Amino acid sequence: MNSRAADPLISIDGVILDEDGKMAHISVPKKLEKQFRPSLTQGSVYMFTNLIAVDTKQKAYIYHHQDYMLQFQHTSMVNRLQTRGGTIPRFAFNLCPFDQLPSKNIRSKPLIEQTQQLLLWSEHGESFDGDNIIQQSKNGIVVAIFAGLTVGNFSGQIEASSSSATQVFIDSDLQEIVKFRESYQWEPPALQRHLPQILQKSPIEAAGQIYKIEQLTALQPSSFQRGAIYSCIAKITAIVPSIKWYYKACLSCKIGYNSISETPRCDCATSQPMPMFKLPLALTDDTGSIEAIAFSSIAEDLVERNAYQASQNMKIHATDHAASLQTAVGKIRLFHIGMSTDMSSNFSIKYVIRKSFPIDKPPSTSLLSHNEV
Repeated sequence: MNSRAADPLISIDGVILDEDGKMAHISVPKKLEKQFRPSLTQGSVYMFTNLIAVDTKQKAYIYHHQDYMLQFQHTSMVNRLQTRGGTIPRFAFNLCPFDQLPSKNIRSKPLIEQTQQLLLWSEHGESFDGDNIIQQSKNGIVVAIFAGLTVGNFSGQIEASSSSATQVFIDSDLQEIVKFRESYQWEPPALQRHLPQILQKSPIEAAGQIYKIEQLTALQPSSFQRGAIYSCIAKITAIVPSIKWYYKACLSCKIGYNSISETPRCDCATSQPMPMFKLPLALTDDTGSIEAIAFSSIAEDLVERNAYQASQNMKIHATDHAASLQTAVGKIRLFHIGMSTDMSSNFSIKYVIRKSFPIDKPPSTSLLSHNEV
């Protein structure tokens, strides 16, 4: 898992498979990277000792096969095995039909069968050889497994998108691909009517409908349920000064501290607090303004530094904002906006920035507020 800050590493995460075919999420905290990173290689067999189980029920964008993950600590041991593990397959998948996508909302699951649109962002889309795939599909079926996709509600439609953990396996000798190919019934010319469609889109084209801020604010909270997000193009006109720009989280597992008692809410043996972005921004277009929160890596991309770096320029408990955070002000971006629908929350800002993309050419309409010159 990476961010766009100067020191991009957040943690080393992966999925392990044992001799019984059971899978689990493992995570190496950033502070233990140098200790364990040289010892871990994809496809090798290891014996791990002294790992701890961490509750993940409240975590999003990680592997959710169980409600826990296995986390490394200073006393963990990694022993590579040469004589065992011959029966462990190199890959394993918990495949999910497309018609069950709504039940996998905000969960990463591989997919199989039926017709569905997949979105491959950034490097995954750029490296996908669409022309070659189209040519191969004219002579026979092309079978692929897209692993590590994030499923979410985008503009009211369930979609599967690539994530930092996505891997693509095309016409490989994996057992799942071989079995699917053998069971497939379509032959030419029927196959010609079901050729894949591969489109290269900019973030704006992929966003579909672009909402004005006036339209966003008119949407009912029910429109944002199940993680639904909507796109808008807006200018960051201010950092909202009345809200603190950070929250405290555990350095190891990134679970937030209790905001009242400032005590950890995680089960880590030794929890150390670290600042994480909770940056309140004013977004403006020609129809109005809204206030929205940018968390973690989304905020890092906008202010071009991580929360720890920014905190060195100010007292961590002050409500004043670091001057360096003003880097975000003035940027015009495509924003994917969601909403916190937790009615029990006392937090005044409900809109949340889920994603942010630079745009090559700002729209022709003015994005200045009525008070700007």
